[in-house]
Amino acid sequence: MVSVKAVVEIHTYFNSRLLLKLLPKEEEQVIVSRERTTKFKRWLDM
Repeated sequence: MVSVKAVVEIHTYFNSRLLLKLLPKEEEQVIVSRERTTKFKRWLDM
């Protein structure tokens, strides 16, 4: 789980997935699966 306020950047990633940059910075990469990309963008109101 992540807070909307924690999302600093969103980058496209392999196979239509999303790579998130968060604050505070996470040790591991945070990736949104391609199956959830649409719902994630809707959640962010994009």
